[in-house]
Amino acid sequence: MGGVASQRGQERIAVADGRTLLVAVSESSAAYSAFLWSLANVLRVQDTIVLVHACETSALVSTAKSTKLRLEKAQKNMDEYALLCQDKVAIVHQVLEKGSRANVIAAAALQYRACLCVVGRKRTKSVKSGFVGSTTSKIIAQSPCPVIVMKKPRPESGAFLKIVPRKICIKVDSSLHAVTAFKWAARSLFQSDSDEILLLLMQGQRIDSKHLASNSQYDTEQLANAFEECCFRQHVNVQKLRVPSNDDSEFVRAALLNNCDILVVGKASTAADASTFSVRTAITNFLAVISVTDQHSSSLHDDVHVRQSTSDWNSPTSPTSPSLGQRRDAVKQRQVRGGGGA
Repeated sequence: MGGVASQRGQERIAVADGRTLLVAVSESSAAYSAFLWSLANVLRVQDTIVLVHACETSALVSTAKSTKLRLEKAQKNMDEYALLCQDKVAIVHQVLEKGSRANVIAAAALQYRACLCVVGRKRTKSVKSGFVGSTTSKIIAQSPCPVIVMKKPRPESGAFLKIVPRKICIKVDSSLHAVTAFKWAARSLFQSDSDEILLLLMQGQRIDSKHLASNSQYDTEQLANAFEECCFRQHVNVQKLRVPSNDDSEFVRAALLNNCDILVVGKASTAADASTFSVRTAITNFLAVISVTDQHSSSLHDDVHVRQSTSDWNSPTSPTSPSLGQRRDAVKQRQVRGGGGA
């Protein structure tokens, strides 16, 4: 456990039995903070971690000697990251390439089939400067997998400690994007017998019956019930809360009021919408934000815990399966036997 493997041409990539997560490495303290937080709160011992460092060089000012020095410095930086991963994950890969951060990270995520990319965001006084044309926005736009964005926390906040239980907030509206986001979270994020899931039902959007019939829109209540069933099957605590609006600001406000740690929201395939929400929310709040778009749905494989047929999300509970009340009782019994849950 804790082996380190560097990328070498087209060699066969070693991958552990768990997930594959990619971490964007740089010399900035924000990237290091995001890495430490993810190491404590996202990564698992059976995971594969891919450390990616993009060395951006300019043909106008760079010489062969300066480029070599920058690459050596970047490799030393990655080695420090890899050392911290030992005994905490199964396999560590290192990718060091010349080029823009967004291009290098997107290519590595595709090659290693990562399920999540971790990116740190610097604190900035200007919200506009935080997401208009920023590197983080470009990474989100080009990444083939969801990107978790978080701002560097204040040292006194204790944000580098392991959060038990994690409180994950998921936006539930009448769109297909909500289904895509939940499926991804259920497969790649939830931790059984540990997490607390808050389903925020956005109530401000009216549903067109024609769209509902064609499965391009869903009844929010029925969709939340289906999500709740899935959470019980995965042995995670779940709570539903109604928000009288479909506005993103109300979603974030409700998440903050309920002390959530991670936000998961489904967004349209337009990259600008997802990147703007993620970066804007991350730099104005101390939250880890994940936007899941339609372009990430292709990375969702069959999973026994998640029903793949979209028509099933609106179907009632099977008569032969336990009711929601029985599932709640079962979860409470497990918590009592385990001394309170997590």
